[in-house]
Amino acid sequence: MPPDDLPERLREAAGGEHPVLIGGGDGSIKCCAEHMLESKKPFGILPLGTMNLLARDMNIPPALEDALKAYAAGVEEVAIDVGWAGEELFLCCAALGMLAESSAFREANRGTHELVLLPRLTAFVFNKMDPVFQRRVWLTMGRKKRHINTAMLVVSSNPFDKSGNWMMESFRRTSLQGGALGIYSAAPASAWDKLRLILSLPTGGWGRDPVVREWQAREMVLHSGHKEELISLDGETRTVTMPLHFRSEPKALNLLVPAPGGIQAEGGSHG
Repeated sequence: MPPDDLPERLREAAGGEHPVLIGGGDGSIKCCAEHMLESKKPFGILPLGTMNLLARDMNIPPALEDALKAYAAGVEEVAIDVGWAGEELFLCCAALGMLAESSAFREANRGTHELVLLPRLTAFVFNKMDPVFQRRVWLTMGRKKRHINTAMLVVSSNPFDKSGNWMMESFRRTSLQGGALGIYSAAPASAWDKLRLILSLPTGGWGRDPVVREWQAREMVLHSGHKEELISLDGETRTVTMPLHFRSEPKALNLLVPAPGGIQAEGGSHG
């Protein structure tokens, strides 16, 4: 299906009678959620993207064939929280600074072989975390206003689990129904700080790194001192107007997930 046809097909599906399964990455799932949110129509997820963070949070098997088998064995409906950045929703996380810039870098170099892209991207990330590129921002949470320097600011819909699991598991969230935002800032001060943080992102333990600060709130207003900023929402970049209001909307989106009995072989349960 051509990408331009997706919004119309999603509008049709939102008003239809049949169950909906959406295959794609976190950005495609976000696009689907934008159309399904108002109708409250639940939909399922087939993980066909790069990171598939939401599918991992829901313990949906990463292999397509296994995911289809799990859905065929039985489904149940689960309501999860969504995050809002201004008027745009996100299901996993929003990011400002290095992570948003690296998403734009990957998009600009789409089609480049991974063996060439990966070292370029690593060098780009290492450079962008340097103190000279860090932003001075203001975070307002309730009556508290914090002034921080940050190389990357991440706002997740519910906090991440910082248990230090390997690879993508280190970005799992503790719950999808906690009604809170997880707010993370990293400000490396030296080359060793940058190297240590880069190595901890795929290997786990990043949340315990001394350059990472964390807060939790139901709402947060971000001021950057600029009229506009580049941010990424579930991996999709865009330019937004500052200040930016983030909030959590509890149990706003209905998802279809494999019933626990259908995914026992995968050893998980969703939360």
